[in-house]
Amino acid sequence: MAFILINSFSSSGNEVIIEQNSKQTAVLNINKNQEYNLYDNNGNICNTVLIKDGTVSMKYANCKDKICVNHNKISKNNESIICLPNKVVVTVVSDKNNDVDEVAR
Repeated sequence: MAFILINSFSSSGNEVIIEQNSKQTAVLNINKNQEYNLYDNNGNICNTVLIKDGTVSMKYANCKDKICVNHNKISKNNESIICLPNKVVVTVVSDKNNDVDEVAR
């Protein structure tokens, strides 16, 4: 029951922050359908982030386990998809200041 309550207070995000090797590489609009490629040191695509219909997923990863590719789509503030082998973190954020305290007032 607590999960449902917490999840219902989670706001939708409006931006996607993409980091590789602890460095921010892009900030993208979650409402604009697009793909974003990340590259390894040899110039090969190592990950492809897909933004479609207000959700974010990892479309491609060259890692062995593919946990990030099999991750559920994300769209809520502070949700992330992480590819540990490639050191890629994709996080949905909101520039709105809606948190539980404001909702409770």
